[in-house]
Amino acid sequence: MTQSRVPQGMVSLRIILGLCCISVPAQLVSAQIAASPSTLTSFAHWNKSQEVTISGVLGEKSVAHTAGVPAGLHYQVQSSQGPVDASFGPFVSQDVASSLSSGESVQLVGLMENIQGTSTLLVRQATIGGRQVTIRNQQGLPVRTHALSSQAMVNGGTR
Repeated sequence: MTQSRVPQGMVSLRIILGLCCISVPAQLVSAQIAASPSTLTSFAHWNKSQEVTISGVLGEKSVAHTAGVPAGLHYQVQSSQGPVDASFGPFVSQDVASSLSSGESVQLVGLMENIQGTSTLLVRQATIGGRQVTIRNQQGLPVRTHALSSQAMVNGGTR
């Protein structure tokens, strides 16, 4: 069996090319993150004292994601202040999502933001049919909502 030796310069070149293949995509990702709002950093300014409460009627539902707009479930809400885009976030349980329907009266608490020229309410808490649901935590980060079975609601929750 013959072993061929790779010249020292060729080994160095392969190492340099390998490092470039790793660092260039990482730099591109870093640049993308810096250039676009991120869910984790866009709520760093969440100030509970600036939260608003909006009562209204759910209108059109939207789940399509647009660049620069918070991901997840959105509803147009017709309120006394005018139409508002309500962002419920990406982690709404199927149970909660199915309890939301056009024409439903809701009370929403959250932070109002102007996102791409649209008044958007980043919903922290929603009251739907007398049931209160936490959508975001105190810092404004989306939380996973949990579905309650009808038996758990009858028993007052699980113990």
